[in-house]
Amino acid sequence: MSETKAIESDDEVDASRAPLMDHLLELRSRLIRCVLALIVGCVVCIPFLRHIIQGLMWPFERAMVKYNAAQSKSGFPEIDLGLKRFSSNSKSRCLAALFWPFRFLLIKYTAL
Repeated sequence: MSETKAIESDDEVDASRAPLMDHLLELRSRLIRCVLALIVGCVVCIPFLRHIIQGLMWPFERAMVKYNAAQSKSGFPEIDLGLKRFSSNSKSRCLAALFWPFRFLLIKYTAL
């Protein structure tokens, strides 16, 4: 009885095997879906970009305030990283730099 179960399971495995090209096509479609989901997620987050950046920078700014307070107490100069001067124009340039490679990928793979 166990031999027939083993043979049946081997037959099921052999029947479910797909050629290499089918696996590569499925991988390609999944990767395209992942990239599209990433792009859609980035586009959805653009209106909230300022809030997201503020939320991510808040712990660092808090730590810098504490560090500068400790530095001034011990007589050392404070550190100014100039983060307040980081303008929205440079933020948009950073965002554009993130999306620039996707333009070439879309041109390359939509032509297939």
